[in-house]
Amino acid sequence: GIMSETNEMETYPAEGSGSAQQPIQPVAPALQINVTNQTGPGRQTETKRTMVDADDINTELPDKKRGRMELDKPQRDLVLRFILAAHIRITKLLLPSDGNINVALVNLHLSQQVTSIFSTVHNCLRQESLNLGTLRSAMEARSHCLTSNGLTGPDVKHVDLKVVIKDLAKSFDLTYSRPQNDENNHWYGTVSPILCFMNMFKVRLGELRIGHSSMIAKKSDGKASYVAVSQYGFYSPHHINLEGISLPPEKKSGMAQSLGPLT
Repeated sequence: GIMSETNEMETYPAEGSGSAQQPIQPVAPALQINVTNQTGPGRQTETKRTMVDADDINTELPDKKRGRMELDKPQRDLVLRFILAAHIRITKLLLPSDGNINVALVNLHLSQQVTSIFSTVHNCLRQESLNLGTLRSAMEARSHCLTSNGLTGPDVKHVDLKVVIKDLAKSFDLTYSRPQNDENNHWYGTVSPILCFMNMFKVRLGELRIGHSSMIAKKSDGKASYVAVSQYGFYSPHHINLEGISLPPEKKSGMAQSLGPLT
């Protein structure tokens, strides 16, 4: 309950009046609150939220929350080993003849190229297994190569590189196939966020080099068109808050799909 008690009237010397006494108003009553026993019948309970039918609010609808996937550590380790092996294999195939494989594997510029090539090949194989997407058809007639110190390595056809990566995946017991209806932990769901992080490192590093003064407006036929952010009233003091503005649209959408809304 709430208990109150009134202090007795007290007198203090008035300011600047020597020893004169001046009464003041009683101090506000002190409050003492007894906390209700939270384990008893009077404790407050959390309100349960349920979805109901708009036409009949007495009819509850099933919860459609997305099921939470638990981390499969053995699968994650297997996928990481596959990604590393794929990077080594692609580097060996596409490295210029005078290149050193040990140096190339720790070369940031080359590693970014390899990651981009591997991601493209992986996505094409994934789309083929799911029978969807347009990337696979657009890449069929193309080839891949690496450029280092002004030198270009051998061209390898996209279709040939697909065979290499597909066989390499099989050696790790990873198959490019459509997930079964009851399969909630297919390896596609593990490899996609990892590759997304690796690809975002490349575009983010490029943004740090170029700055945040412009953002991409259109990209087609190997040509990218940019718009200066100053046209929107953003200048140098605002650039610290514009991180990610220059990221390509396809990277942004891919990141949102793979990593969720917190990105």
